[in-house]
Amino acid sequence: MVYTDVRDEFYTVAANDDVPLARQRHLTYPIRNETLPMLADTLSMLLVPPTDAHRVAQYAPRYRLAFTLLNEDAAAGRAISGWDVPAAISRHLSPLLDDLSVLHNFTIESQVQFYAPLAFPPVPLPDGYGLSLEDLTVFVNSAEWSLSSSVSNDPVLHFVVFIPSASRTPLRILDTYGHPSSSDAFLLPQWGGIVIYNPTPDLPENSPSKASSSS
Repeated sequence: MVYTDVRDEFYTVAANDDVPLARQRHLTYPIRNETLPMLADTLSMLLVPPTDAHRVAQYAPRYRLAFTLLNEDAAAGRAISGWDVPAAISRHLSPLLDDLSVLHNFTIESQVQFYAPLAFPPVPLPDGYGLSLEDLTVFVNSAEWSLSSSVSNDPVLHFVVFIPSASRTPLRILDTYGHPSSSDAFLLPQWGGIVIYNPTPDLPENSPSKASSSS
């Protein structure tokens, strides 16, 4: 019987004559000469399960988490003037950050911008505008947007809420066929995530509102 130490716990590996079977931390495996090379691969997958590369960030002892509310053009109306970031972080992120504090030191910063133009025109739709999959890859307008401070060289993970201009609302993400999808958010690997938030039509023109932590 083989024991593999994992965080002071063990995987027990027992021989059988059938197919591999993992239950909790017990693995039964057909141990034969021809199957032994695959046993290492099986244990590796159990100890370090495959992950989506889009959701993986490289390890660093310190990370900055940058929360940014971007109004494409607040002067056009339906702008969001502020948000309750502390309450949202406390409600949704603090438990996770506490668990990760043994591995990382997190610094949190937030800001609101009132003019954050896109670097390209979105796709016109019968009832609004759309972002193609190609548009998503160049969505971040680094030349016009200041998304985080430069006080350190710590890696940054971005959490962005983008408010389209009133003249481009609603702004939707398009699928591979060019049709509006049900998703209103996307990830940029090793960079962060962006949510497209379309203000409700009943928000008066040129009347800034405040985003709630539940949005």
